[in-house]
Amino acid sequence: MLTYTCNISGHPNFYSRYIKMPSDKLLQIGNGYISKSDKADSALVCFSIVANRYSDNMDRHDKEMTMNGYIGRWYVYFFKFFNYEKSYESLLKAKHIAEDINCGLAHIDLNFGCMFQTLAEQCKDKPLKEKALNYYKKAFYESLKENDNNSLNMAFSNMVFVSFNLNKLHTIRNMQKHYAAKKQTEMTLYAHII
Repeated sequence: MLTYTCNISGHPNFYSRYIKMPSDKLLQIGNGYISKSDKADSALVCFSIVANRYSDNMDRHDKEMTMNGYIGRWYVYFFKFFNYEKSYESLLKAKHIAEDINCGLAHIDLNFGCMFQTLAEQCKDKPLKEKALNYYKKAFYESLKENDNNSLNMAFSNMVFVSFNLNKLHTIRNMQKHYAAKKQTEMTLYAHII
């Protein structure tokens, strides 16, 4: 397995320029770098600066910024550098912060589901696919609680796909009823397929 870890020591000007920026600006810059194939290391630096600012005595908003920094790190490590250990570690730290501030758990559990589903499909591993399904189910209920329609739609569509693949559509019948009752998006079509 090919893994990559960013070494910012060779870029002191880059680092010193960004270390003083506010977290929201760094997250914006990092998200801009993600779409550029040759800028993944720059995105990782931006997200890492924000994530490393975490402190127990921060206010809720600042903790949410650091949580988003860890989510950004997860994305770069997982999808750009294929460093699954570091991606898992980053997502786990984001989850601890989300639990602390009671915000964003649906989105994070969606990412866990995505991670396990991707690995399951690469390895043809059924237990990993079942783990992905369980995370999608958690994300579904958390998104209902958080009133997060984007995560709700993604969780439901991923649950349909994975549960169908596992021949376990019957396990999401109750969720289908909750989803159909929402009737707030065009994704409701999925609810009627099952």
